[in-house]
This record gives sequence, C-alpha cells and structure tokens, in this order.
Amino acid sequence: MHIIDVNDWELQCFTASGDLVYGVPCAASFDERNVFLGAEALARAKIFPQTFTSNYLYQISEAPLTRAVGNLRTYADLSFKQFDHMREKAQVREAVFLVPSYLQDQYLGLLAGIAKAASIAPLGFIDHCLACAYSTSLNQSFTTLDIGLNQTSVSSIEFANQEFRVTSANQTSLGTIGIADNWIGCIANEFIRNFRFDPLYSAATEQQMFDEVISWIGSGELPADLKISVHTEDAERSITVIPDLLQKYLVAKLDELSLDETSAVVLSHRFNRIPSIKEILGDRVSQCFVVDQKDVASSALAIAADFEAGKLERLRACSALSRNEESVVSAQSAHDRERALLKPATHLLESANAYPLKHRKFDAFLDEDGLLRPGVKVEIDGGEPTSAVIKAGQNVCYSGNTWLAIREA
Repeated sequence: MHIIDVNDWELQCFTASGDLVYGVPCAASFDERNVFLGAEALARAKIFPQTFTSNYLYQISEAPLTRAVGNLRTYADLSFKQFDHMREKAQVREAVFLVPSYLQDQYLGLLAGIAKAASIAPLGFIDHCLACAYSTSLNQSFTTLDIGLNQTSVSSIEFANQEFRVTSANQTSLGTIGIADNWIGCIANEFIRNFRFDPLYSAATEQQMFDEVISWIGSGELPADLKISVHTEDAERSITVIPDLLQKYLVAKLDELSLDETSAVVLSHRFNRIPSIKEILGDRVSQCFVVDQKDVASSALAIAADFEAGKLERLRACSALSRNEESVVSAQSAHDRERALLKPATHLLESANAYPLKHRKFDAFLDEDGLLRPGVKVEIDGGEPTSAVIKAGQNVCYSGNTWLAIREA
C-alpha cells in the first residue's frame, strides 16, 4: 500500500514506511509530438507559454487542449498521463489519497476514476490537513496552510472531545507560480533601472529568471547574496536584489488570510519551503508549527485504519488519541510498553509453521507490504490495531483464526 499526496506543486507518492518514491510537479507542456511533465514542463513555461498548463490536476474535465498530442486531447487526459507516469515510476498499485480540504466530493469521484484508469486502486481519501493535525502533539484548534502551484489551501481544524475535525476550508490565489511571476517582475524592474534592459522582452531571458527563482523556492531559502544573471547573445547582466522587494508580495498575500495574533497555525512542509514565509507569519500569529512530510504520510496510514472495508470514503475527522508512540507508551502498562518497542514482525506463526507476512494466505487482511489493510476487522492482542505495522510478539486474530507474530533474522 502507498500514500499519494494530491498536490500540483509536487504530486507525491510514499511507501507505507514513509519513503518518498515519487515527487513531480503537475505541470505539462507539449509540442506536436511530445508531452513534457514536471520539471521539463516548467523549463518551457516562459519559452512556450501557449502550450504550457499547470491547472489540470484540480480541474479534471473534458475541456480540450489547445492542441491534441497523440491520444491526449483533454485536461482529464493530462491528469491520467501524470498518474500513469507515477504508477510506472513508483510501482504503486493501491493507495490512500491525501487531498486538499476544499475539494468537493464530486471531484474526488473523478479523481478515483482517473486513478483506476491508470491501474491505481484508491483505498479512500483523507483530508491532508487532518493528517497534518494527527502528526502534531497539539491539543487545540488551529489553522493549516498548504501551497500548490496556483493556490494555497486554508483549513480550520477543531479539537474537541479528543478528536480532530475539519470545520472549514477554502483556497487563496497564493501559489508558487504566482510568487515566481511576481518576483520576476520585481527583478525585471531592477534590470531596467540598472541597465535600461527589460529581460521580460525576450522569452529566453524570462525563462532564465523563472528557472532561477523556482530553484530558490524549491530549495527553501534565498541565496546569501541574492545575485541573479541573465544571458543574451551580446552580453551577461547581473543584479543584486534587495530581499524586502520580494517579501512585499508575501506580506500582502498573507494579509489576505485574515490571521490574527491569537491564531495557531500549522504549516505543511511545502508551505514552509517558501523563503521567509515562516518569519513573516511569526509576526502575525501566536504560534507557528511545521509538520514533516514523512510524519504526515505515516499519520495518513494510521488514520486509514478507520476506513470501512469495501467502501470508498472520505475522512474529515479522526481521534486525537494514540498519535505517536510516546503518548501510547505513557498510557500503557509496563508489559504493553515493552511490546510497543518491539521490532516489526516478519512472519505469522501457525501451529509449527511460520509464514511470511506477504504470503497469499493473509491477503484478506494484509496488503502486498505486509501491513494491515484499512477497514478490515482485525484484533491485535485482543483489541483494535493502533498501527498498520504488526510487531513481533503480538497476537493477531482475524475471522476466528489467531497467529503469533514473530521476527526472523
């Protein structure tokens, strides 16, 4: 089983252990014969703007492309192409999907259809902000921020009765491409002021600036000297940019979020990568936290245990209990604490025979990675599972049969 994080800045796929196996922007560019995805498409964005698009993932539709490329004729075809590319590169067959909270259920139905067409079976949908909440140690209500290529997802999480619940969600126009375009405009003005040279006059020099700025955003920090150069046939010109010029746009966009000094905010790893963003937010809210992408993937796996077997559903609430091993351990007896720290099992013992977790006889309740399937009724040590990972020493009960989990060297 895998976890797919649906975000157009980086459509990501994680293994059940939280390892990133795919991360590609949902951007496309095409010519008469070829479709370019991800970084290749971004590298053509300003040179061939009429054949560049970055808004198809969240707008799955039969709207036609400006020019058909082979059998790709609509924006839905582009989304299929992206998922098919992910399936091939990540070897994913079934997955839990993390999705922005503002997306409607009707869209999720279309997304499920695209995934199935690409031979990826969706196991269910979890709001991304819910997995962010689960990965924190917070016991309070807060706002989460996540960013894509063209928008920011703003979600409100309510904490009550030891449960997290998504209570509202919307999107703003703050996206990484918008940030890059604004910064390019600021930089172009500096070139005009210093050299009476407009780098936006040429697609080639505009692309050079775009590539440089996108690399700043991707790295998560601005260069120490903030020097940028553009090359033409007759010259190379360089300027040094004042950081305040770039930060003005971020300040204005953050002001649109209407966060106040009493707000607690949780940032996705993507949002935190925008240079200077956390520092600017720190002056506007009472608390600012950042979640790790691997922790969010692991949280999604834990929340997925609440899926009902055989039903494709969306989860927008989850228990806030047992969110990390430390909190689980503190609530358990000494015997349970010892069990909780044991290593993952490799086999299930039946009579005198040990069968690997990936044996086909366990397919009904274990997936191809040997993890508990979401929504399947299984008891671990006489109770409900708190993790998809079976650990050595645990007793596993399914459909009247019981096995002892062991670990073989």
